[in-house]
Amino acid sequence: MLLDELVRMPTEVLHLPVSKEPRLRRLMDALMRDPSDRTTAAQWASRLAMSERTLPRLVQFETGRSFGHWSQRLRLIVALQWLTSGLGAAGGP
Repeated sequence: MLLDELVRMPTEVLHLPVSKEPRLRRLMDALMRDPSDRTTAAQWASRLAMSERTLPRLVQFETGRSFGHWSQRLRLIVALQWLTSGLGAAGGP
C-alpha cells in the first residue's frame, strides 16, 4: 500500500543553483565529495577566508537560497545520486 501511495505522490524537480564564484565552487566540491561533512557556515567562512556574515550573503546572492537550504539540497541530491547508482548511503566516498 505504501508503494502505491508513493507512485501517486507528485514529483519535485531537484534543482541546485550553482555558482562560478571560486570560493563557493570549492565549498560545493567539498560537500559533493563528503556530504556528511557538518562544517558550519562560520567554519566554512573561515576556511574560505571570508567573514561569517559574508558567506551566507554570498550564497544567497549567487544561488538565491540560504546557506542551510542550499547545503541541505546539495546533500539530498548527492544522496539520491548514490541511491540511484546502487551505492546506497554507506557507498559514498
